[in-house]
Amino acid sequence: MIRRTRGRTGDEGLATTLLVLYVSLALAAATLLIFKIAEAGDMRTQAQIGADAAALGALEPLRNQAIDLALEGISPSGVGYWMTNTEPEVPAKRYAGENETDLVGEVKLSGRLGTTAKVSTVTRKCQLKNERNLTDKERRALQEGEDLCTGTDGEKGVGRAGKATAVGRLIIPDCVYPPIPGDQLEDGNPDYNRLVCDGVQVWPNGDRDRVAKMFKLRLVDAEDPVAYKGGPDYDDIFPPGQVGPLPQLPELPADASDLIKKILAYAYAQIGKPYLWGGVGPSAFDCSGLIYAAYKSAGVAIPRTTFTQWPFGVRVPGGAEKPGDLIFFNSGPGSGPNRPGHVAMVVDPEKKLMIEARCRLCGPISVTSYANRPNVMGFTRPLARFGKE
Repeated sequence: MIRRTRGRTGDEGLATTLLVLYVSLALAAATLLIFKIAEAGDMRTQAQIGADAAALGALEPLRNQAIDLALEGISPSGVGYWMTNTEPEVPAKRYAGENETDLVGEVKLSGRLGTTAKVSTVTRKCQLKNERNLTDKERRALQEGEDLCTGTDGEKGVGRAGKATAVGRLIIPDCVYPPIPGDQLEDGNPDYNRLVCDGVQVWPNGDRDRVAKMFKLRLVDAEDPVAYKGGPDYDDIFPPGQVGPLPQLPELPADASDLIKKILAYAYAQIGKPYLWGGVGPSAFDCSGLIYAAYKSAGVAIPRTTFTQWPFGVRVPGGAEKPGDLIFFNSGPGSGPNRPGHVAMVVDPEKKLMIEARCRLCGPISVTSYANRPNVMGFTRPLARFGKE
């Protein structure tokens, strides 16, 4: 058709020239449009990469805390984000920045322990708008140098940046304290003196690299439907109608912290419940299980067994003990000078009172005196391990 037209004279040749010009302009516009679409797609991809990294990075402090506890023989099942003493925005911003994006707003944690994090990011570079397409407000912003972004070519202007959202989750393995036959503690029962997670022994002598692989960070589609409250969920600890009103706590020193009060409140709420070897509640406890559960209720992770609780806390001289400190006894088969067989919690050092789950034949959990109890090995303060009192 073009060849045939070229052989003619008059306006037909001009029409052909214009047609070719229009086609060329259309192709150029289409090419520019395709470039802009590709550029926008690249920014969306970059924003998503940054959001994914920030969501997983926000949970890195919690993951490290859980790994550290497991390697120390402490079950990580109760580790909560509040125990990291870190604001999740700090690592999230760092990981977002490493991927040329910025964090938008705060990190939203969800789940009872804060094991799920939702973040939003925006790319640092943008797709600049043509000045002809700017609104009056955008023109004023451009003239005043406000709300400008940097285009992919390094120029400053008004444009659109890529935005994305991601949700990350920490998956903690199932950890248990399996008994070792022949290793006896109180009441002739086997001692739980090793921590096993998903069938792998992580304490003692756990290999950090191998253990770390068991604590997985994964991208997920949605937040946890359970809200994160920034601390232990006391609705779970004290279900309405199940334990009745909280018992009257002993008179505490004026400087007793809220943390101590929470620990003692939980322990006192268990008074009257039966002793059960290996029990960690909620219906029955053994001696170390009561201590473990009381501290866990206040967001403090300590070892599970009497033998492992003994070296964990900071030693306290007799007479200097405070409410919430632990008192250990050399009693029961298998116990010795450095291997306690029983543990209780100090509740009133002035009156030498403690709360304990002593043994199956000794009756239910109760407050008793340690003033004249034989075989006291010593006192420890678990909170001092975390720099708290």
